[in-house]
Amino acid sequence: MGDNLFKVIGIAPKEMEGELKATAESLHPLSPEERKDIVVQFVHIVEAKENETFTELCKRTSCVASPEIVAFLNGMKADQLLARGQKVKVIQDKRYR
Repeated sequence: MGDNLFKVIGIAPKEMEGELKATAESLHPLSPEERKDIVVQFVHIVEAKENETFTELCKRTSCVASPEIVAFLNGMKADQLLARGQKVKVIQDKRYR
């Protein structure tokens, strides 16, 4: 594909051989339509507001993880209040470019 060479290896029962071949042959450069449908998740650092909860922080920052996961990610308990300006890791969706 283009100037790249891909080696695709698959293991499946003999009756799945057609599906494996179709999968390998489906490799192609992404169209603009396909590219716009890809969403990736990134960890971002945000600043908390005074006495903000993880639930409030997640909602305000469009975090895609639960408040419990965000608290864990930050080494804290989900019921802890945050300090103003405290740096907190959250997970956000971003469109692939």
